[in-house]
Amino acid sequence: MSSVVSCVHCEIVLSIFCHLLMVDIADCTGEVIQLSDVKDFGVKFWLLAFITVAYNLAVIPFISIAL
Repeated sequence: MSSVVSCVHCEIVLSIFCHLLMVDIADCTGEVIQLSDVKDFGVKFWLLAFITVAYNLAVIPFISIAL
């Protein structure tokens, strides 16, 4: 169970970092990126995040059983 929670937390953190990498582009335009911008992520991003989390939740328990 702890590996599942850890996986979900990692996905969330990596998703936020991925979005924050856009800061370099924002520096050129003067746009500031805030954590509240998460609500503006597109449908494709959330679909990809959901698929990744669902895949990891389905695979990780079977890996631990196989070992």
